[in-house]
Amino acid sequence: MSRRIGSVFATEAMSSSVEKYPAATRSHAIATQSGGQALRLMSRRLWSSGSRRLLAPEYLCESMLVPFGELDWEVAFYHLSPRLTLDVSSIDSLVREPEVTVVLAPEYFGSRLNPLTHAALCHLRRNGCRIIEDWTHSVLANEREPIDLAFASLRKTLPVGDGSLVWGMHAQLEPTSGPGLLMWEAMDLLALGCDPATLDAARVAARAAEDAFFVELEPARMSDRTEFALAVMPWAFMIGARRKNARVLADEISSFPVVNGENGPDVPSHLVIQASDPVTLQRRLAERGIFCPIHWPRPPQLPVHIEFRKDLLSIPIDHRYNADDMRFVANAVNACHE
Repeated sequence: MSRRIGSVFATEAMSSSVEKYPAATRSHAIATQSGGQALRLMSRRLWSSGSRRLLAPEYLCESMLVPFGELDWEVAFYHLSPRLTLDVSSIDSLVREPEVTVVLAPEYFGSRLNPLTHAALCHLRRNGCRIIEDWTHSVLANEREPIDLAFASLRKTLPVGDGSLVWGMHAQLEPTSGPGLLMWEAMDLLALGCDPATLDAARVAARAAEDAFFVELEPARMSDRTEFALAVMPWAFMIGARRKNARVLADEISSFPVVNGENGPDVPSHLVIQASDPVTLQRRLAERGIFCPIHWPRPPQLPVHIEFRKDLLSIPIDHRYNADDMRFVANAVNACHE
């Protein structure tokens, strides 16, 4: 097998048929260029309404905290279970003044909030807390209304150069050239071919775009190109492929514990495995052409006394691959048994 697994999406030919966007009705959402911009937009809106204290999970990426750094938020961190479900009792213990408190609630790796957690967050909302759900990893899940606010950074899961959707608020945003067009350029280069010069140019463009996304946080409108791509994506195919690939890979991996192997009706973003040394495992798989992200490096904003998980590796399972690809990946993972 010669093709690569993982890394940046290449530009794809899209279906001409129109399928309903799965996460929510698009007309109800604000479209920004990035998840960082979406969070900056919500941070400003919530601050202006009197919120001052942010409760964030102890396991998250730095880019989820940076947008709040513009204002003087007090940030506290709540616990998660070993399977990355939200610890409701930990959240409750940190809520001192509900009317000034915002809870950031991610749906990790495509696993939707379980009914008990959803009910607990609804209770907090009724008592005055504001809730921000992060649907980045569950953007392909079945439609439901947000508890309060929700957002999804699209390019983590979908073949688009930019884009994030925000539900639960309204705003008028101006268009911008921004990093999205640079990421689309990288994706176009990847689609052109596999000669070394083209691949090098694609990597340079992708790195430049990623750097720009991290710092360009002034909210601006999603690119027209991403808007068009969302309108013609083969959603049913992508959802079906992820579910099947996750099942095959979870069944075939025997040497490492799978964190999110029981997805039920959910649509996983990755298959996540637990390893004592994920950095070495990541390197060994890359030598075989399998490129797996580590979600995430420890954010510098996290207090030193808080333990941060360093034992997880995320394996791509998206629609670019099939069952044979997943068996190839599983064989490679099993061969790296500790």
